[in-house]
Amino acid sequence: MASSGIDFCSSDTASSGAWQVDGVDLVAIDAAASHEGWTTHKIDFNGIDSLTRAIEQVTAAVGAPWFAKHGREGLLQALIDLDRRDSRGHLLLIDNASALRSAAAVDFTRLLDIFEDASTHWVERGRPFWVFVALDDADFDGHGG
Repeated sequence: MASSGIDFCSSDTASSGAWQVDGVDLVAIDAAASHEGWTTHKIDFNGIDSLTRAIEQVTAAVGAPWFAKHGREGLLQALIDLDRRDSRGHLLLIDNASALRSAAAVDFTRLLDIFEDASTHWVERGRPFWVFVALDDADFDGHGG
C-alpha cells in the first residue's frame, strides 16, 4: 500500500483484497473512495470476539438479508451480492479489530479468508473490492492481506 494510505482508489483490481493495517486514517480512505464513486461500508468491531458476531456485524453493515447473517457461506454470498448495486467498487473499513484477533485468532484468520474469497470473485469480474482491517499498533504484525 502506498504511503498516503489512499492510493488504492484506482481501476487496478490486482491489489484488491483484505489488508491488515495500522495507523491508517480510515476517514481519509473513506472520503477518497467515495470521491471515486465507490460504496464504502464502515464497520466497528469494538467488542466483537467471535466469527459469528463478526459475520453478524459485517452483514448488517452491508445491508444483507437476515439469512446471510449465519456462517461463512452467508457472508461470502452477501459480499458477492454487492455487485447488484451500482458502484465502481466496494470498500469495507473495519475498525477496532484487535479484540477479535486477540480473543479468537483462528476466527480472525477465517474472516480474512472470507474477505479474500469475495475479493477474488470481484477481481475476476474486473471490479475492485477492498477491505481494510484496522488493528492497534501493538497488534499489527506488518503483513497485509
